[in-house]
Amino acid sequence: MNELITTKDYMALAEELAKSQIIPAGFKKPADALYALLMGKELGLEPIYSLNNITVINNKPSLNADALLAIARRCKGYYGCSFPEETETACTCVIRRKYDNDIIDERTVRFTIEDARKAGLIRSGSTWEKYPKRMLKARSQSYAVRDLFGDVLAGISTPEEIEGYSDDKPNPTNTLEIIIEQDSQELKDAKDNALAELNTLLNNNVPDNYIKRIDIAQDESVLKSLITEVSAMAHRQAKDKAEEHKKEIEQLQNDIIDKLAELSKAKYDNYETAPHRNNSISAHLSVKKIVDCIDIDLLTKYKRHLSTQLGACLIKQILKSMNTPSNDEIYSVIKEYESDDNYEAMSELYKSVKKGV
Repeated sequence: MNELITTKDYMALAEELAKSQIIPAGFKKPADALYALLMGKELGLEPIYSLNNITVINNKPSLNADALLAIARRCKGYYGCSFPEETETACTCVIRRKYDNDIIDERTVRFTIEDARKAGLIRSGSTWEKYPKRMLKARSQSYAVRDLFGDVLAGISTPEEIEGYSDDKPNPTNTLEIIIEQDSQELKDAKDNALAELNTLLNNNVPDNYIKRIDIAQDESVLKSLITEVSAMAHRQAKDKAEEHKKEIEQLQNDIIDKLAELSKAKYDNYETAPHRNNSISAHLSVKKIVDCIDIDLLTKYKRHLSTQLGACLIKQILKSMNTPSNDEIYSVIKEYESDDNYEAMSELYKSVKKGV
């Protein structure tokens, strides 16, 4: 019963979306839109994503290579995808899948420009001629994904593959080639703006797969969806970075507390007294409590200062235990290193003195 209601809902949705001015040209008929929506549903895709990514080539529905990989990534057993070779003449895709019994299956697919030439894909002015690197990647990626995740892809192919299967000229309103060549000025501007926004979000380091998705976008809704996706990803990364920053601060704070405790235990330079410790914290961190300081640079410098003093303390303890006449030269060097917070030099001096014991 729920399935019937859901189907009716899709039918009503298709009727409304077919009236839209921004729906892809291939889905202006409600029946075509419904077919795309139901196919997307079978593949686990949201309605708008389905309409924006399912393309009709030679009367056959298709999904671009990135969409196929996105479906694979949603599978429980997805275990990674990589491209050890990616050039203008060849691309190798390696994809892995882990099953419930912990067995890992792997597919490696290599597609070359010679393969494309033999298949008659390289025609004058075609996308294969203009963008061989991207087309090779799309072909090797789609083959690898369908080889390993064919059970979840319902036999769907990519637009590029369907074009290669037929000698008939593809419908120009749906081909990647025509889309790239005949973008309206408005869509070109939208693509430029989308790329600029992605550059801002990703610090001018936009991956090739995002650039490709911008290139083949058929309408602005696809671009808006991509920006939303990347924005969410950038937000997650910023959140993760902030968490790492917080952990680094907490580690520095704990290290400082430990070193103050060691100096206090050794009764070095009055660190055993609370007023001296408090004055030291205030002088170096400009706060009364260590936990109140979140400046990594200040915390790092203070940790270095305490580490240097702790080194000096250990050296003096060794010299005292040796029962030898006071070595003014060594004490002078210790004082110099302490004054400069030269932790590295103090560490080397400690090793040298300890070795001589």
